[in-house]
Amino acid sequence: MDKKKYIQDIEYLLQNLPLLHKDLYALITKEKFLSIGESIIEKIKDKDFETKYFNLLLLSLLSAIKDPHTSTYTNGRKAPIYFEWLSDGYYPFIIPEDYEESLGKRLIKINGIDIERFCKEEEKYIAFDNEEFKKTELARFLNDEYIVGYISQNTEDSIRYTFEDNKTISLKVIDPNTPVKQTSIYRIEGNKYLDMKYNYFVEKKDSTLYLKYTRCQDDSEYTIKELIKDIKNILENNPERIILDLRNNLGGDSSLFSPILSVLKAYKRANNPRIYCLINRRIFSSGVLNTYDIKHKLKAILVGQPTGQGVNHYGEIKKIILPNSKIEIQYSSKYFKLVDDDSHNIFPDVLIEPTITDIMSGKDPVLDYCMKN
Repeated sequence: MDKKKYIQDIEYLLQNLPLLHKDLYALITKEKFLSIGESIIEKIKDKDFETKYFNLLLLSLLSAIKDPHTSTYTNGRKAPIYFEWLSDGYYPFIIPEDYEESLGKRLIKINGIDIERFCKEEEKYIAFDNEEFKKTELARFLNDEYIVGYISQNTEDSIRYTFEDNKTISLKVIDPNTPVKQTSIYRIEGNKYLDMKYNYFVEKKDSTLYLKYTRCQDDSEYTIKELIKDIKNILENNPERIILDLRNNLGGDSSLFSPILSVLKAYKRANNPRIYCLINRRIFSSGVLNTYDIKHKLKAILVGQPTGQGVNHYGEIKKIILPNSKIEIQYSSKYFKLVDDDSHNIFPDVLIEPTITDIMSGKDPVLDYCMKN
């Protein structure tokens, strides 16, 4: 596809996104939006422009809007490694088995660039509206072929990671669906409750009902109705404590939690148990709405880190397809104004930041706090 087609796509987006988005110019001025668009067109005209980076130019425009639901994809290969942000930096939580010794080591460089400087550049291509969600999004793209390659001017099909012990590993970028033997922090005994493998499950722990709720999504193999039945069975034993673990819940259908909430409200009225809700930066969208309901309808104590989004937010994603490149752009078609507080996060009542030492030793200080109080 020639450069004129890419320019036409940018012009199409500049013209149509303001008409489709719920309130684009409440988030970015018209002048700034159009100015960024014009600068992208000039970059495309440059003789050194590489078409494989067109998606990144789109991201540079969309990220300036600061609406996490208005974005696109990079469509690139990934290095088979996954990072998470902790209070003192970025750590690999999933890594190829051959490099297991680097699991849980703090990242200090990517392709020879100091991680702080790299992330400052990476921000230009990440859609976020608050500092907490920014941390998780920066971590998510540290394995992306195009973002890493563009920032570091690397043309190789591998990414070099240097860790705090000054050991550097080189990982070949591959299609995300390519099977790779990996190990992770989730295999460490004690980290069961951090795993994102299941949509949800419930269990009895001593005199506690523990509910893990990772996705607002019904599971055909273990339905919400079956989950509620199991919750009711545990409640018959009159637990003194209820722990609702919403950590890493990125959303889905918030209404699925309503019948669970009703069961727990009835039990609270009759038995007045201590109720805790575990939260972190990876709670987003419907997960935030469920957190809000748990806090205010069950009077739960929130423990952990701030959520990645506030209760009021843009959402209800729709898509626009660029006419030439056929790239899908997602955008927010509604603004959900549910409370008077326009904060971008829900903050915990008890702030606890797990360390990499906790995680590598299988300790969960957030859960442990609730079990001991």
